[in-house]
Amino acid sequence: MDLSELKKELIGALYLYPRADFIHRKFGPVETLEGTDNKTWIAYFSGGDFTMIVEKKTDTIQDIKQGKKPKRKRRRLWKT
Repeated sequence: MDLSELKKELIGALYLYPRADFIHRKFGPVETLEGTDNKTWIAYFSGGDFTMIVEKKTDTIQDIKQGKKPKRKRRRLWKT
């Protein structure tokens, strides 16, 4: 399954059983990446070499990107 097919099938879908189980069996163990917070889960699947972004509140798959793509947090510059 190439990345475009994977995106078509999964973006907008719920990351819940049995879909989550299928993803883990097909693409192997998951690694939670930097940038994960209380709203968003950023997960890397090494077996498929892709990063998946899931909205935690709704369990909805928001995006899939090729490779390992942690979300960089923006630095805040505080005025004194």
